Amino acid sequence: MPLKNKKFAGDAYGIPILNFEDVLAGVVEQPGLGPLHTEFDGKGNAYTTFFISSEVVKWKLGTWEVVDRQPCYYSVGHLMIPGGNSQKPFGKYVVAMNKITKDRYLPTGPEVTQSAQLYDISGDKMELLVRLSNSWENPHYARRMSSKI
Repeated sequence: MPLKNKKFAGDAYGIPILNFEDVLAGVVEQPGLGPLHTEFDGKGNAYTTFFISSEVVKWKLGTWEVVDRQPCYYSVGHLMIPGGNSQKPFGKYVVAMNKITKDRYLPTGPEVTQSAQLYDISGDKMELLVRLSNSWENPHYARRMSSKI
């Protein structure tokens, strides 16, 4: 335990820096190009967006293997699984949100209309349910919560 043993690589501005090798749990081999953001489904899976290869990749925690991937129709950035960044994710869906809209909105230009894709993640494989355009200006790190909270 690097924190408990106070084993640090250095100290920047009074903040201890952990050794990368001491906190690395595993490496996902060949996941995609340009990883950006990761969310979790609470069933042992992680979902990461890849900006350059324009896809959402599902991978297994512990084995670090890619188990599914779905293309996005834009340069994907943030994604959102309800509760996906908490200790108890409760989502059956993932929303992949764009950083740069392309191909679908060329008449209006690449930054006017924003888009997203909604996937069902309740099964073993992700299933694209809908591609949607919206009026959000770069939906940066959007969250969804239960009405019961």
